[in-house]
Amino acid sequence: MFLFDGLEAPAAGTRVLPQLPTLCFLLRHEIAWSNSCLRLAQKTLAVDIALELAGAGRTVAVTGGSQGGGLALAAAALHRDAVSVCHADVPFLCDIQRAITLAPRSPYTEIPEFLAENVALIDTALNTLRYIDCALLARRITATTLVSVGLMDDICPPSTVFAAYNEITADKDIIVYPYSGHSVPHAHAEPQLKHLRRHFPPSLT
Repeated sequence: MFLFDGLEAPAAGTRVLPQLPTLCFLLRHEIAWSNSCLRLAQKTLAVDIALELAGAGRTVAVTGGSQGGGLALAAAALHRDAVSVCHADVPFLCDIQRAITLAPRSPYTEIPEFLAENVALIDTALNTLRYIDCALLARRITATTLVSVGLMDDICPPSTVFAAYNEITADKDIIVYPYSGHSVPHAHAEPQLKHLRRHFPPSLT
């Protein structure tokens, strides 16, 4: 199991936007962008390494919160034949074009702030962001997936998390925390462990 966790430093996403046309690269036949995608490349490589170390037929799970939650969804989508279980807590990078119009706090606010001064890049930036939008990648996921969302989250608006969740066609469940913001309660570990116990082979639990 891998914990894909952590928030990005301020302005990490927008500092490369002016070079978007030249900073795209191929990642397993997908176009990826910016620092979040560099991290995603590392995580998909981590899945490859885990499979090599564990041996054929072993179960791999990806899990994380915030940016890590978004990367867990993306890794499960891009590594659909390898990842069996995906946990994504309050995931970032979901329904991005809507999120940047809703979220009152960074990091999503960095995009409209940047585009307000760089209007010539609006179409290029928004089109490129679609390649790392987990609401679009989610339909590729085949792993059993557990998502969490805080209805008082002002960093990753709840509707953007539901946008990604609704696109998952694999076996899935979502835990809604009505009074949580951009975090999950400590008690969330219990349903996560129960979920892993149900979906991992008995010999691995």
